[in-house]
Amino acid sequence: MATVFGAPRVPAAFVARPRVWRLFDTDAQLLIARAGAGAGKTIAAAGWSSARDAEGVWVDVVAGLATSAAFWAATIERLADAGLLDPAASSVVTAETLAGVPELRPVVVRTLLRLPREVLLVIDEAHLLEQQTVEDLVAILPRVPLRVIALGRPGSALDATQLGITLAPRVVTGDELAFDRDELAELLGSSADDAMLDAVLAATAGTPILTRAIAAAGVPTGLHGSELARELSATVTESIHSLRAASAAYAADPQFALRLSIADAVDGGLARELTGRPDAPALLRAEAEAGLGTWNLGTTDPEFRYSPAVLAALRDEAERTLRDELPRLHRLAATHALASARTFDALSQAIAAHDLQLASQVAVTDWFGLLRGHGTQVERLLARVSRHALRQAPVLEMLLALHYNAQSTRRMRAIELFALAALDSRRHPSADPAARALLAAIESASMRVLGRDERTKIAAERADAALAELGPEARARLGSNLIAMLNHLAISYFAVGDVPRALEHVELALAEDEPERRGHTLALAAGFQALLGNLPAARRYVAAAQIEPGIEGWHDSYTGAFYRIARAVLALEAEDLDEAQRELDALIPHLDTIEHWGVVAYLQAVIDVSAGHAVQGLTALVAHRRRGARATLTAGQQEWVDGAHVLLLLAAGYPAEALGIVGRGSRTGILPTLARARAQLALGHPQRAIDALRGYDDPEFATAHPRASIEALTLLVAANKRLGHDEAAFDGLHRAIGMMRASGVRYAAALVPSWRSDQLLAWVREHDRDELAMQIEQLGWPAAVLRAVNPMTALTDRETAVLSRLVAGATRAEIARSLFVSENTVKTQLRSLYRKLGVETREGAIRVARERRLLH
Repeated sequence: MATVFGAPRVPAAFVARPRVWRLFDTDAQLLIARAGAGAGKTIAAAGWSSARDAEGVWVDVVAGLATSAAFWAATIERLADAGLLDPAASSVVTAETLAGVPELRPVVVRTLLRLPREVLLVIDEAHLLEQQTVEDLVAILPRVPLRVIALGRPGSALDATQLGITLAPRVVTGDELAFDRDELAELLGSSADDAMLDAVLAATAGTPILTRAIAAAGVPTGLHGSELARELSATVTESIHSLRAASAAYAADPQFALRLSIADAVDGGLARELTGRPDAPALLRAEAEAGLGTWNLGTTDPEFRYSPAVLAALRDEAERTLRDELPRLHRLAATHALASARTFDALSQAIAAHDLQLASQVAVTDWFGLLRGHGTQVERLLARVSRHALRQAPVLEMLLALHYNAQSTRRMRAIELFALAALDSRRHPSADPAARALLAAIESASMRVLGRDERTKIAAERADAALAELGPEARARLGSNLIAMLNHLAISYFAVGDVPRALEHVELALAEDEPERRGHTLALAAGFQALLGNLPAARRYVAAAQIEPGIEGWHDSYTGAFYRIARAVLALEAEDLDEAQRELDALIPHLDTIEHWGVVAYLQAVIDVSAGHAVQGLTALVAHRRRGARATLTAGQQEWVDGAHVLLLLAAGYPAEALGIVGRGSRTGILPTLARARAQLALGHPQRAIDALRGYDDPEFATAHPRASIEALTLLVAANKRLGHDEAAFDGLHRAIGMMRASGVRYAAALVPSWRSDQLLAWVREHDRDELAMQIEQLGWPAAVLRAVNPMTALTDRETAVLSRLVAGATRAEIARSLFVSENTVKTQLRSLYRKLGVETREGAIRVARERRLLH
């Protein structure tokens, strides 16, 4: 039977652990078992080598074997002693001879190539190897028939990145070596029931040295619940105390570990701050040597973490012996974490110190990151704070409100907290403009999602005023929150229809150097510019956003919504309906909660109308509105939804109903005005369309709103053409074409009712405007997508006047007198009116007028 020569003897009370042994079954040439002292590395490797009949040697690294020459000489000597190498090799290759050769590696390689077959080398205490020794190991291994298992602690040369790149080792961690429930049951024996196993796992976290301490002390009998927990805790505490007593840190300062235990992890700097000891980093290394914890090298500054069971015991003792000192220690830890940009750790420590002012400062620094990555934990933290105390910290109230607002089932609680936070921020105004700016920005965002337009704008302006007060130091204190604030202020201004100010805030955000947030800002810039009608700028921002790494998956999240919107707009301008639909489909997972639903609904309507699916689109929109995409919409978002509804109704052949959606002049926003003009034109009232668009052909308006201006100009061209105002129509057409070329917007011209591009071109040529015709052809005028209006449904002004009096109950004679015409004239007009409405009686005409809202 093969053996590993020099391997330690497996203890008599050893428990077979096939699960752990399978971790060592690997084809990798190097396996590293990396865990603290007492984690069971040595026993696990010895048990595995025995169970697998492995052949090789075991080398214990001691201080004298850390150098490369000494290590390789000892390894070769051990291989010779095991009969795996010619004894003469070990007599020639000694530490002295290896130290004296210019190149050690070729000598070692030539010697190891004499091995008869691949054998195993187990290196215990491998963390003691010097850097050069490990580098030589990495270079030699691929060239010789040797497999290596290195058993060591974290924080050594074995953690080097280059090692992983060259050899791709299998790494076994301390967590994997911990006892699981089945192994613990075998260790403790049949007397351990389920309650006992649960209690032991809770007390030890499966750490081998602690579980074996309990097994050695004997399983307590006749104890249950809290009594059992106390007994096990006492055994664990005694074992931990023995480990601590063996550490040089305990000898130097018995309270060293207690002060460090208030943090989950400590680097050298924090250890110095908490203990006041300049030698704290060296004492941390002593704690690791004693097996009390492990190093995490995956951070800028290596961090030490006590093992869970050790940390729990330390915290219990610290609570008893350092109670008066704990708030100061927690504040130190919070300040250190904040300086290291670990905001959740900083918030946890500030709450533990009962320092809500410091906790608020943490939230001011990174509320966005806190909610994105730790929302539930933040809620649990703030649950420890009384309502009365929380009302003295409006920033924390607002933080909690934002967390609740993201959950549909807790929206009412969010509204309550938003209101309280806004009230409390005025009762207890902060002297810090950064905090005031943050509160106002969050209030603006909260009012926006609640559909409170006026309060959204007022809070946004208050945030701007506070931001204007900030000096460089205060801006730095906002940290990554600054870009999140500017982005949300941009969305707030966009939501209330102030696009220029929205773009201004986007530009301010882009000027900040914050890569993780840049994707959201670029998405906003792309979406705003695309909707506004500046397509060259939109394409630039889309291209930049496309390659922006940001947070993983951001393109398909809430953050990337305007990126998808921009791409959908650009696809529509290219008349690629399938691509536009794919972009909107990416937003489907967010559709029921996304606050930009109105914009998405409008673009979906344009796609449906263009694809000839107006009826299906209308059905879906109505159903979605009834279901409620969100509890409320801002007036701006409502205008997008109404604009979508109007387009679908017009395309489905219901112009009167479309006009009823936006009224006859009561709403003055850009979208309702354009929708109203479009509906009037569809109803055969070109002059009313012109009246609705008065001022929309102004050059200043065109500069600020290119897409809306092009829509207005094309509607005015169509209206003037119908009225025979050819010069006005041609003037508007010239201006529309010029703006289309400059902005890249073309598709707006497809949304003019009853306007076929071939008829437009024929009309232009009939009037000998050949140059204009050529420009239209070069531009690629889009095909009309709105259904041609049936003239039978378009009422003249006189017929509308007759109908209004009919609905009011006037007789034919009364109608004639009020319109200064004969009864025969009224009779003729009524016949025409009945024919257009598809009815035969006065009652039928009144019913249709009310159903279609023809007189709204």
